[in-house]
Amino acid sequence: MSQRLFFLLIALLSLSPLEAQYIDVLNIGYTDNRTVEYKANGQQLKQHGLWANLRAPLQLNEQKDYLIPMLDYTAVFLELDAYENDQLKFHDVDLGLGYLKNWPQSPWRGYIGVGLAQTSDFTYFDFRELNYTFNLLAFYELKKTLSFRLGFNFRREAFGHLFVPLVGINWRINDQLRLSYLSFDHLKLEYQFARRLGGGIRLQNASYSFYLNNTYGLQNGALHTFGDKFPYTPQRLTAYLDVYLTDHLVAIGRFGFEFAKNLFHEDLDDAENLLSAYNGAVEPGLVFEFGLAWRIPLID
Repeated sequence: MSQRLFFLLIALLSLSPLEAQYIDVLNIGYTDNRTVEYKANGQQLKQHGLWANLRAPLQLNEQKDYLIPMLDYTAVFLELDAYENDQLKFHDVDLGLGYLKNWPQSPWRGYIGVGLAQTSDFTYFDFRELNYTFNLLAFYELKKTLSFRLGFNFRREAFGHLFVPLVGINWRINDQLRLSYLSFDHLKLEYQFARRLGGGIRLQNASYSFYLNNTYGLQNGALHTFGDKFPYTPQRLTAYLDVYLTDHLVAIGRFGFEFAKNLFHEDLDDAENLLSAYNGAVEPGLVFEFGLAWRIPLID
């Protein structure tokens, strides 16, 4: 089970908000996974979700050190043929605080972040459903167009305390093209078509893990989408467009394909709930995402 725990953490990383040279102060949206079938029995699975992310970067000094309070909300809704007219509703509420340190005349920057989250069906509150995370990252700018990231994430999830090292790169190939990579999280190629139009291709993990409380008469446990075989978590390959309606207001559209998805329903002792209809691999399927963001530059 320890191997599965390791890859769960990699998939669920809540990293710093510094994937690029900007930050989305507010980001809201909707995800729709097209109906897919379980490979074993052909039963249909429907999934859709909502998200809202809030960042409040507070510049502390002229060196551009930042304190960044964060609030994230994600909802995931699942429906199965076996439970017609019923729906599993999961919620993830995450409070975080980050600190970005800039050293003048130095190629180095540092980031430290902490977070506390509850991820469950919110049937009732249980302290066992509280998760926490700690991130530490160093950013090294080799040159203006190329920087590297090195750090680690420590996290408590439903299945244990986990530690994962992180390696990443951010490469501005030219004025229009940028490549971003973070180990076990994402690979993104981004192109600026015009002043108010950007887009690209992104490969990312698309996993989730939630506590369940006495669902359909079964023992308390968790529903998650990670396994012990490569690629360990569901993968999502999307093409996306960012349309700048104003200098800061951005409309987001993504269209893609989700594959390698397995659902596991387990009790709190990691034993599989064999009576649950949610266990099993599902066929690949299409996914759509739409959203709005208020985006500002963070680092010059």
